[in-house]
Amino acid sequence: MRPDAIDLRGFYGTALGQFVAHRLTRSVTNLWGDDLRGMRVGGYGYATPLLDQLPAAGGDGPERVLSFAPARQGVVRWPQRRHQRVALVHGDMMPLPDGALDRVILLHALEGSHDPAALLQEMWRVLSPTGKLIAITPNRLGLWARMEATPFGHGRPFSELQLQKLMRDGLLQPEQWGHALFMPPMFVNPARGAKGPLAAPVWEQLGKRFWPGFGGVIVMEASKQVHALTTTRAPQRVRTRRLIPVMPEPARQVPRITKD
Repeated sequence: MRPDAIDLRGFYGTALGQFVAHRLTRSVTNLWGDDLRGMRVGGYGYATPLLDQLPAAGGDGPERVLSFAPARQGVVRWPQRRHQRVALVHGDMMPLPDGALDRVILLHALEGSHDPAALLQEMWRVLSPTGKLIAITPNRLGLWARMEATPFGHGRPFSELQLQKLMRDGLLQPEQWGHALFMPPMFVNPARGAKGPLAAPVWEQLGKRFWPGFGGVIVMEASKQVHALTTTRAPQRVRTRRLIPVMPEPARQVPRITKD
């Protein structure tokens, strides 16, 4: 069952949620860097905790930043004190023209989708030819997917191979991937806020070095494959029926008998 928008907002308002947003934002920054100048950035699912930490739109930041939420999840106001940039949509029918976004972040999206392949195909449509996408999903081997106290304990978790195949089915080419959230979620110290407990950086460093496949989430970057649609199929012979019109036979002439 997918957590609704109120549950997600409540989770990311806690110390544990702030710690998660901080670590995931670092993962996104490691893949994309800080320079998003002039780019059109979008998020789908519940990506606003990460979008909040990106450079502000305009100036040296992105050209615009938009957020979209699944219809079954619901939506909350974002940003809080500015014009709204969030919309409630169906994942396979985004209200955007082709090639509208340069970067897309999927968070709490694929694991709760009824048709994740169709969702990725729609993301392919709205990405620009040089666009990139980052999908963050629960890791099947991680602890976070086994704990329902967090949003990552709901929906379908993925393995690396499953997520790679799903990306390719959606015409997206996986480029880089890794894991995050190696620390068990119960060890967060609320007094330390968004940076988590004192040992959190140590957990992350040890996890990446000694058990890299057991992070709580998979963070995978993929690029749009434009050439995937340029292949042509060999022409095939199609059997059709030939229609022959039925013409009526001419009426026979019966000899006329006359009496003398």
